[in-house]
Amino acid sequence: ELPAIPAKILKQIKSGRRIQISLSRVLSLPVNCSQLCNGSLGHDLVGLLKDSLAPSTQATYMSGIRSYINFCDSHGLIPFPSSEALLCFFSVFSFNRGIACKTIKVYIT
Repeated sequence: ELPAIPAKILKQIKSGRRIQISLSRVLSLPVNCSQLCNGSLGHDLVGLLKDSLAPSTQATYMSGIRSYINFCDSHGLIPFPSSEALLCFFSVFSFNRGIACKTIKVYIT
């Protein structure tokens, strides 16, 4: 199960602003590995993860995340950690709003 995302981060995602998160807070690592996250290896890992997606793909994924969070907010649901059932409801909601199945598939990936 994924850890809950702090409200401050959810607010930043919904606003469309870029967010900065400590890598050690995102990854579940043993305590003795946390030093790696704060050093050059952690910086390299963040760079590789960021560079592995084209800017347009990053924008599409962020659009999906914002849409999902707005869906949860409008229905009084807690977005993270998510569940298969919640993603199914989000998919139906998106489809009913005219979002193409192909786009929904990308959103929930």
